[in-house]
Amino acid sequence: MPSLFWLDYISYTVLTFASYAFAGWILETLYRSLTQQQIVNPGFLKGPFLPLYGSFTLLVAITDPWLSNLAWEWRFLYFIVLSTALEYVSGLCLERFFHLQLWDYSDTPLNFQGQIALPFSLLWGVLGLIFANFIHPHFGYFLLRVPSTSRIVLATIFILYLMWDIIQSTILLRRLEQIVDIFRQDRGRQSHERFVLLFRPFRRLLSTYPKLRHTVSETVSLLQTKQDSVEQFVKRQSRRILGQNKGD
Repeated sequence: MPSLFWLDYISYTVLTFASYAFAGWILETLYRSLTQQQIVNPGFLKGPFLPLYGSFTLLVAITDPWLSNLAWEWRFLYFIVLSTALEYVSGLCLERFFHLQLWDYSDTPLNFQGQIALPFSLLWGVLGLIFANFIHPHFGYFLLRVPSTSRIVLATIFILYLMWDIIQSTILLRRLEQIVDIFRQDRGRQSHERFVLLFRPFRRLLSTYPKLRHTVSETVSLLQTKQDSVEQFVKRQSRRILGQNKGD
């Protein structure tokens, strides 16, 4: 009986995370698509889930009942600190393991290392209040009404899918990191066309994350400059040879 209780609780927790990670993906897709004026599929993962949103809302759902008696200002401050810490740690981990900064707040006022920025932290705080006061009380009750067996099955499917997606996305980012390093070290032997061909699988990531796109664009620019220099050298040499032949 206790094992069944914990299994049911874990499935509820997993589905809470999955639901809000999906909702965050929808929100981020709308925001990025409108700001970039094109359809954008955001996120580190291939699928329609943003773990940062899922982690934030899950932690809010777990901890907010302990803080429900506090004034809204203190809860608001807590949500700001929680979201900022999550975003900063996530950014550091991605940069540590993949040597790539997937988002960049350098152009945003009151930012720290380009990883976090006060305006966005304030938005997270507002989101936390709306979520805790209006969204989760109703959605959490809806999840509890789903039969226990169905919750367990759905949670198991999501866990298996999420593991597969994380593995595939990690492999993809590792490949991207390796390709960028190879072209930086040996760009003189690589053509611009080959570079573009190799980066074709990463179009979604490059169109979503400005910092990542900037990193790759720098490499493309270096390749193009090198290629142009070689072509100009060949043309000069050709003209020189032709001039010598005419002189003879």
